[in-house]
Amino acid sequence: MPQKLVGAKTNDDGTFDLTIADGRDDVEVLYLIAEGGEAKTADGRGPNPASTLMATLGTEPPERVTINELTTVASAWTGAQFLNGKAMSGNATGLRIAAGNVPNLVNLETGGLGSVITNPLNGPQTTPWQN
Repeated sequence: MPQKLVGAKTNDDGTFDLTIADGRDDVEVLYLIAEGGEAKTADGRGPNPASTLMATLGTEPPERVTINELTTVASAWTGAQFLNGKAMSGNATGLRIAAGNVPNLVNLETGGLGSVITNPLNGPQTTPWQN
């Protein structure tokens, strides 16, 4: 059963700090959900409740995490069968496999493309990448 470990609100520059307590041996997969928020360029429009981003971290979170559109797509695509709205649940092995594939698609620290996507044999040296 998923449980909320911690919550935070971003600073004006979009950064946030989380402290995850030790003693989470039974946690299958850690993931972050960022929702709402107010764009600095949308003066006076208020928070956007329809905006939700995600990053699936696996069992050991990296030192730094970026949550953006790429982390959301990678997390939702690899974990689609385990998502029910904003909650992720399922069998432990399947969750670990899904989470383990996220870094192949996206770099969780930078929010850029992951190692498999940027591998020359999968990307820059192929015709589809150049097109």
